[in-house]
Amino acid sequence: NALNLIDIESSKERVLALPDEQINVVMNLFSNGQFNEAIDKINLLNLDYPNVPLLYNLLGACHNSIGAKEDAIKYFDIAISIKPDYAQVYYNRGVTLNELGRLDSAIASYKKAIDLVPNYPDAHNNLGSALQALGQYENAIHSYEWAIAYNPNFAEAHNNLGNALSEYGRVDLSIKNYENSIKINPNYLKANFNLAMAFKNLGNQDGFLKYIEKVVSIKPDWGDAQLHLSRVKKFKKNDPKIIEIQTFLERDDLDIDDRIGLNFALAHIFENHENYDDQFRFLNEGNRLQKKELYYSFDIDKNRFSIIKKIFKNSSFNLEKIIKSKSNIKPIFIVGMPRSGTSLVHQIIGSHSEVYGAGELNNLNRILSPYLNQSINKEKHEVSDNDIISVRKQYEDLIDILNVNETVILDKMPLNFRFIGFILSAL
Repeated sequence: NALNLIDIESSKERVLALPDEQINVVMNLFSNGQFNEAIDKINLLNLDYPNVPLLYNLLGACHNSIGAKEDAIKYFDIAISIKPDYAQVYYNRGVTLNELGRLDSAIASYKKAIDLVPNYPDAHNNLGSALQALGQYENAIHSYEWAIAYNPNFAEAHNNLGNALSEYGRVDLSIKNYENSIKINPNYLKANFNLAMAFKNLGNQDGFLKYIEKVVSIKPDWGDAQLHLSRVKKFKKNDPKIIEIQTFLERDDLDIDDRIGLNFALAHIFENHENYDDQFRFLNEGNRLQKKELYYSFDIDKNRFSIIKKIFKNSSFNLEKIIKSKSNIKPIFIVGMPRSGTSLVHQIIGSHSEVYGAGELNNLNRILSPYLNQSINKEKHEVSDNDIISVRKQYEDLIDILNVNETVILDKMPLNFRFIGFILSAL
């Protein structure tokens, strides 16, 4: 999502209107993080060189970097008003809107940049990320593919395409894209981590261990990676890596997410050593920190379960009407508590030639959340036959777009145990 500051078109304009040495001063200030000083310098240049779109692009970039994102958009808009075909400014505007969470507007800006300059890999990549955030996976995949077509060595786009395919339920295809990303940049942490998690999702223990160990070797203070490694690797009691992890926790600059992960990793390690005093010491600290970050409310979950019960108490479904049309798919749902063996069950059933293992699909949660949220806001908690038919149709449509030959589909999202009533009614 990095901003683009200077491109070929603006350098042509600069030759005619603005001395290179002046821009170099601004760029050096920007590169050194001296954003306010850069803003002051640009404002002075604006007095001598009015209506230069490049200067407003740089002003927008500086304001975005200091967190003044609404001001940044204002300056990008000024640049566009002066130079309507300034693709790079549309791109930067899209980055800022994306950071503000205004995804629809960000998508429009990225698309405008691409209309002006079709060969714009960064814009295609960022467009894909925004579409993916909205759950538009097919369109996101299409955008990532264009980014890669224009820049085959775009490691981030390969990784992002892998993520989109994984969320789309095509974990098998995501692996190829993570591997492509790693071929381009062997030490690309995100791609190595994502590849490890894809193998884990498919129950490939060897592949998972290989790449999670690689991630830890590159960035040993990454808490999440150490936690995943601690769940599958048995550390000897005198392993120096244990001391190394404890040393990381002594750092004041350690990110809280990494601190949480490292505490939980040590808890796993000491549990395996049957050193329960140290296990609970690190477990309690990890839980203490995580509670601060989660803002979890037991009452919210309790209320949601209560509403699900009331829905089934108050609703009377005509199951013959709901399932009168025979489905082309036969889903198998693997449900239960996390860490209860769901990956092993997925691996066993998925080894059958007629079964496609789709991994952990978030389809049901995405489909049912609107119904549950609507029910929360109603006095009477119920859903209709048509609601259940819609749930069935939406789920089948999401499975159809996987475009696989197998008719038996494995959906291994443990927390779908919450939705067993809906599964049995709709499917």
